[in-house]
Amino acid sequence: MSPASPTTPTASSTARRAKGYDVLSITNHDLCTFSERLVDYAADRGIVLIQGAEATIEGRHVLIYNFDVSLSMLRTFADLRRYKTPNGW
Repeated sequence: MSPASPTTPTASSTARRAKGYDVLSITNHDLCTFSERLVDYAADRGIVLIQGAEATIEGRHVLIYNFDVSLSMLRTFADLRRYKTPNGW
């Protein structure tokens, strides 16, 4: 989000809906901001909320979506390849 953007997940969802967004992913740096409460809040405003984060992997910033492991398990590109491969973990 830009400096002028809302700073809370709920304010962001509300502001994005007002701008016509239908889908939103909050990708904080090395932090997953995602919960059922936020999913419900966004859904009530007509927005699909997708789980995401900007993970630091081998010193690079990588956007990842729809993950179900701790970000601490994704520190190398080999970790990421294992994770995205069926039965990799």
